Amino acid sequence: MWSVEAAEQEAQFWPTSKQKQHRTKNGGVKCEFENSSRSSDKNRLVYISLEDRLAMNRLARKNRELQLRAQKVEKVKRNKNQYGSARSPPIAVVILSLSPKIDSNSVIGNILACRPDATVTSCDRNMYFLSSPNLKRRFCFLIPDHWNMIEVLDAFKVADVAVLLWDCDTVTLHNHFSSLLSAVSAQGMPYHFNISLNAKMSFNHDKKRLASVVERWGLRPKFCRNYDLLLKLIANCAKQPLSLQQHHSRIIVESCSIVEQNDELSVCTLKINGYVRGPPLDVNHLLHIPGWGDFQMDKIDVITDPHPLHKYGKSHVIETCTFAVADPAKQENLESQATVDEMSVDQTWPTEEEIAQSQKDTEHLIRRLPEGTSTYQACWILDNGSDDDVSEPEQENECNTVLLNSDEDMDSLIAVSRAESVDQDGGGGNE
Repeated sequence: MWSVEAAEQEAQFWPTSKQKQHRTKNGGVKCEFENSSRSSDKNRLVYISLEDRLAMNRLARKNRELQLRAQKVEKVKRNKNQYGSARSPPIAVVILSLSPKIDSNSVIGNILACRPDATVTSCDRNMYFLSSPNLKRRFCFLIPDHWNMIEVLDAFKVADVAVLLWDCDTVTLHNHFSSLLSAVSAQGMPYHFNISLNAKMSFNHDKKRLASVVERWGLRPKFCRNYDLLLKLIANCAKQPLSLQQHHSRIIVESCSIVEQNDELSVCTLKINGYVRGPPLDVNHLLHIPGWGDFQMDKIDVITDPHPLHKYGKSHVIETCTFAVADPAKQENLESQATVDEMSVDQTWPTEEEIAQSQKDTEHLIRRLPEGTSTYQACWILDNGSDDDVSEPEQENECNTVLLNSDEDMDSLIAVSRAESVDQDGGGGNE
């Protein structure tokens, strides 16, 4: 083992002076130091055997493993404290019924009543909060309408844990719930638990049949029937945040109100209350409200926690303080994307007014041609504008004036010239 002398030798093994190492026959290392300090000799020899080196390496590996284990334990504790503790938002739990026979509100009533030491509060948006001092955790239960797919998908976007309610008589899922599970799986399923309800005497047989249905959707075929145990599992389970939750801040709105309203411009200032989850929220960034679009934030206020882990005293007053105010110079523009011109690629046809205007703007071309020139020949004769060799009277007698208005007149001239050439060929043949 590693003795105290070996430790002293190790301390002498790394001086601030120059050193030279020489390996011996038995595997040891002989180090020669050249130290210029006055208190020590100029040349010293330190010998470390192979056994001591192996013991030192073994101890270093063991110490490294202990450090890695402590780091992992600290990371797990830090991850657990991010959900539901006194200084973090409550654990968002979405409860979804996968059977038309099961009502989610009846199940949430049993869950809230299973902990006598807990404090239960609710809000107007079908949300329930449970604070348990014994579990040292807070929970926020969301109950979306299982017939509204958009509402269910929005709830699963912000949920940390999902609780799926199954009917023991289920052999095949309803078409609506099948499409609902497919959409949720495509978006991302958080850590989930299964609860089986309406169990009969032959629960084991029904449980095996229901487990086969659950396995078809890639879910864990494990069921929980004790609500107190369910809360403990939710509090201590390893959360698996979705990619959307890791990169975007999110707020579950508990209440909203209109602060300022301008009837002339049809705009208003909306105030929303809720916990900020995920990455930090920047006041200069845009806030997206599903179904309404992107909006700019004016400021962020911090208020006293309305759902504390421990109850406040009677004389407690809810305080509000401004945390951040938006800077107009740093705020993001509402037009974050360039507007797309829908007609940039399409082929547009001219209107009747544009065609009439183009006909008016067409210049009339007057050309003078020798007498006896056919219209077909006239198309191939270029007008160079030099008429010096021909006198003016001879031009009037020997030239024909041709008026060309457009390309259509040119085509008609070509057709007429071809007809004339055919007549001439026919006449020559008869002669």
